Amino acid sequence: MFLSSGAVVDGVDQQPDVIAQYHRDVERAIETSGISWTFLRLFFPAINSLSFAMQLTGGDVIRAPFANAASAPIHEKDVADVAAAVLAGGHGGLIYELTGPQSVTQAEQVDILGTALARPLSFEELDDAPVREQMAQFMDPAFINALFDLMAATVDKPAPVNANVEQLTGHTPRSYAQWVDDHISDFA
Repeated sequence: MFLSSGAVVDGVDQQPDVIAQYHRDVERAIETSGISWTFLRLFFPAINSLSFAMQLTGGDVIRAPFANAASAPIHEKDVADVAAAVLAGGHGGLIYELTGPQSVTQAEQVDILGTALARPLSFEELDDAPVREQMAQFMDPAFINALFDLMAATVDKPAPVNANVEQLTGHTPRSYAQWVDDHISDFA
């Protein structure tokens, strides 16, 4: 089993960006290894929201590009539950795209976080160009551009949601609000 990326596009020789290409290259290596495999592709791990925590130490405003970028954040416990079900057998050669139960924008994530923290949080949208430039000092610019381009493509578009977690585990996926509750100490 390989935890891959939802950015991977099936049926193409060249992936659309470095994130997808990296994950697809690993998938290909696994496929040609001769071992049984299953790929779990995540579109947006909820744990990525921990990036908000650093900003909250300095106030009640989250500043980032793409306030209306939508995703269906998936709780890591749901990923673990799916992995356990897949490892039990019968899923060789299959690919599962995993999502959380609902589409939420970044601004909505901040609202959910504010409610859980009982703080009046707000989201201040930034132009992405200077943020990309600043982050490029510490990260590969191709990776940053891929990440930001993926986010930009979701602005004002509801994120796809599927039933794979429920079908594989027998339980409804945990909500983003549940993820926040489970991680509240990380934001306090």
